[in-house]
Amino acid sequence: MKKQINILKLVYPPISNQEAEWFKNDPEVAEVLRESNLYMIVQRHESKFHILNEDDMEKDLRDNFLLRFKFTIGDLTDDVEINLNKLIEAHGINFNDYDFDFELGPKQIRIWISTSDSDEKRVLDWFTTEKILWDKWRGHPAIFGLTNFRKFSQYYLHYVGISTKEDSLTRLVVKPHDKRLRILSNEFPVSIGSRLTDEVILLFFKIEPLEIQVYDENDDINNFIYGMRIDKSKIIADAERAFIKIMDSTYNAQKYNNYPQGKGLLNDQNLTRYGYIIGESMTLVTDTEEIIGDYVSKYHWAELADMILIEDENVELIKAENLKYSNLYRK
Repeated sequence: MKKQINILKLVYPPISNQEAEWFKNDPEVAEVLRESNLYMIVQRHESKFHILNEDDMEKDLRDNFLLRFKFTIGDLTDDVEINLNKLIEAHGINFNDYDFDFELGPKQIRIWISTSDSDEKRVLDWFTTEKILWDKWRGHPAIFGLTNFRKFSQYYLHYVGISTKEDSLTRLVVKPHDKRLRILSNEFPVSIGSRLTDEVILLFFKIEPLEIQVYDENDDINNFIYGMRIDKSKIIADAERAFIKIMDSTYNAQKYNNYPQGKGLLNDQNLTRYGYIIGESMTLVTDTEEIIGDYVSKYHWAELADMILIEDENVELIKAENLKYSNLYRK
């Protein structure tokens, strides 16, 4: 018997539609985004950083080497503290070897370093309003506060898409993308005074399969020992249809009502059962459904994540409190 959990992991922090237009011309960012073949277009209140008192900020920097500010999304507000001593330690540099400069704005914070014998500066670390959430749920050692990060990382899902012949960056951003343009043309901002391009967020995923095999006398021993190769394109195509089927996202006109049946999917791979989880601490919501994710790493399993589970012809969303992953492991 063979079971498989497919984990959706972001290849890069969530980026706004506006940021995508900037980042597509950055070779380093573009290279990372091109690792993705499954993407989602979501929306949420615009997020911002707020430095409330510049005098207090300068005192914190001088006395404690801390950056303190407010983080807001809609009516939600939380306190954030970046411990620059922890940040320096994490980057493995010596405080006394560098001069520091700070760029503080409502959408981005950048920490620059330079040496006294050079005019050249480089970025030590940076945080957009979306990246700081990604860093928080991934356990960034220098970020304190932001205890409401799970409430901040709830997104309304407009569209799920895949790139079969090219990467997600090219498919979604570089080339004109029909659904992205329709969303920007038809939807309204949810925050007064915000631009839609700052509320629309792009999620770039890759899929990491986790296989579980239980051998019995009817199985092919070679498949058990060496594993069965599954074409990655089938996993990507199957994942897209699974999320569309369950989430019923508005801008996905094709609903795939016959899923899990279909050509080029996982239904012909002799899997006893298989499922999908979001391996990031975010929640996706539509008019009819909600799916909760949880960060997955080699040190942490997604105990809070809901799962889309497929067995025979049945496709269902199992909430984490009812799951305990026993449905996947049982014979």
